Amino acid sequence: MANSPSSYTLLDSGEGRKLERFGKFSLSRPCSQAVWKKTLTNAIWQQADCIFTRDEENRWINKAHMPASWTCEIEGIIFKIQPTDFGHLGIFAEQLPFWRWMRQSISERKNATNRAPKVLNLFAYSGGATLACAQGGAQVCHL
Repeated sequence: MANSPSSYTLLDSGEGRKLERFGKFSLSRPCSQAVWKKTLTNAIWQQADCIFTRDEENRWINKAHMPASWTCEIEGIIFKIQPTDFGHLGIFAEQLPFWRWMRQSISERKNATNRAPKVLNLFAYSGGATLACAQGGAQVCHL
């Protein structure tokens, strides 16, 4: 995956956390499924621009330069990244492989049938899957 200032990168994960870069900002947040050991050093993890903690209470610990929201281009889609008080960002980046698969499958079907497939997205949330389907050439209903 590209590491441009506007892209997404999973930098590391392990010991119950993930370290991600959304655009030019790096974030550390809980990930209960990451039960393995971290690869990067604690010093690198501590350089994160923003850290979400559930110690004492749910909260983000931001460095002074951290904005309340910013944009990030992922897979040709521009998202507004806005950390919430429960640790979400407005996007589930772990869904990227599915978006690629949907876009490719829809494109192949459209090319084979010469008709735009129709997609009903019942878990629309940020719209990433909806927009990926539209990029593939589908007619999409986003709920």
